[in-house]
Amino acid sequence: MNDDHKIGSGSTHNSVPERIAKLEAVLPTLATKTDVEKASHEVTKWVVGTMVGGVGLFIVIMTFVLNNAVPKTSAPTGTQPSPIIIQVPAQALQPPPQAK
Repeated sequence: MNDDHKIGSGSTHNSVPERIAKLEAVLPTLATKTDVEKASHEVTKWVVGTMVGGVGLFIVIMTFVLNNAVPKTSAPTGTQPSPIIIQVPAQALQPPPQAK
């Protein structure tokens, strides 16, 4: 069998120790499961925080718009409604005639 055939990214069987040395040099800089999980939690925290802030801002804006967009109906200030006057006819005030 020929030992000169290519494997992977152009390296030969004879350079396995070199490949291992490269992997060992890069290995400390790779992310671990803990690093990936921590980054995932950070992203989740920011997404939830942004959503809570957005909903709060939406509620504040809608409250402001709804309170100021509709014109307020104001009662006239300083004036009272006119009084109701009931007029009783003069005949109703006279006592009924007495029978003898």
